[in-house]
Amino acid sequence: MKHLTTWLGENVWMLAAVIGGILVSILTSEEQTFRMAVARVISGLFCATVFPGPVLDVLGRDPAVYGNAVAGLLAMTGYAIAKSLAGLTGRQLAEWVAIVIGRKK
Repeated sequence: MKHLTTWLGENVWMLAAVIGGILVSILTSEEQTFRMAVARVISGLFCATVFPGPVLDVLGRDPAVYGNAVAGLLAMTGYAIAKSLAGLTGRQLAEWVAIVIGRKK
């Protein structure tokens, strides 16, 4: 528990950026079910915690300077990706997966 409080204390601004990004996404979205909102928030949190390091490495940017902003943007991006996938039919989703894995252009 002590490690969690230490981590939270050290990452207050990153948490603020991620929460702010998700709040902006929620407030600008149309009506949705509670289950879909939870799935979108989880997707946003996943993207905000997993991808900032690799993105900053590819861009060659300093994580201390750009980490919070990139985490917030990735939170909004993950939320938007979940929103887009939720509106697809089964056939459209299969086409999307085929494009992502490179089987269709």
